[in-house]
Amino acid sequence: MDNGLDMPRVAAIYDKTAAFYDSVVADLQASAKLVAIEVLDRRPRERFLEVGAGTAWVFERIVAVSGVEGAIASDVAAGMLEVSRQRLQDEAGIRHPPLMLADTTALPFVDGAFDCLLVTYTLEVLPSDAMLPALRECLRVLRPVRRCIALNLTP
Repeated sequence: MDNGLDMPRVAAIYDKTAAFYDSVVADLQASAKLVAIEVLDRRPRERFLEVGAGTAWVFERIVAVSGVEGAIASDVAAGMLEVSRQRLQDEAGIRHPPLMLADTTALPFVDGAFDCLLVTYTLEVLPSDAMLPALRECLRVLRPVRRCIALNLTP
């Protein structure tokens, strides 16, 4: 079923909701995201990418345990990345957070750049015709021996 969205519209929606996003959804998504973090089991210095990082709620928790070295958080919405930047600087003490504005369907990384990847509650908000290309991109940027966790609301 077509959701009627395109990537610029998705970015605009999340730019406008970034400042209050966590106050609306963080508690509702927390338990599932904590399980995803545990299953991902990122190890120190592994190259890690979070796709659709939003406010960096998950990213902050992963790098707190495994370190920021080799980790990157990406999102299509500049507003979300600004909230992420503030969170990672203020709460995690990361002076220069590794954040990147990126379209999930065209990730700006070479093939096999990462050991592990996490995407949570992102696929269902993409345009309907972008879900499969986004998943292909996630797999493309992972090394042959890889871990990819995708947490989603929709089948």
